[in-house]
Amino acid sequence: DQYGSSPAMVAAWTGHVDCCEYLATLKSTEKNRKDQNSNTILHGLASSQTDKSMVAITIRLVDQLVRVHSVPVDVVNRAGDSALHLACRKVNLPMVVQLVRLGANPDLLNRAGISPRNEINMSEHRAALLDAIGRARHPAGEGDVR
Repeated sequence: DQYGSSPAMVAAWTGHVDCCEYLATLKSTEKNRKDQNSNTILHGLASSQTDKSMVAITIRLVDQLVRVHSVPVDVVNRAGDSALHLACRKVNLPMVVQLVRLGANPDLLNRAGISPRNEINMSEHRAALLDAIGRARHPAGEGDVR
């Protein structure tokens, strides 16, 4: 499109994860492609609010992109936001958990000097987000990330 987004990226941004998954498998260039704002498929998946029935597919696709296709989990867009920044901002709890499990840095600063951890502290959903990160880092429920 006019913003440099591929069909897979548009599918990710609009919550059509099943289409995104299919399109991303067609071309290897899709996996690391960036639009004019340097957003990737990971950014789109982290920002979209998918239907509850699509959460498992979304998590599986993110896992494949990072583990199998070596998409950097902390890749940043032009604003310096990683997928974790966007997932925290959108209160996308399953995505926050998955990104942290995959090694996303909750202290990575964007160009405005804000980290995903700062996004959490500014959110009215602070407790739920902290719990999600805690579960990701300590699956048995041990430890505290505050």
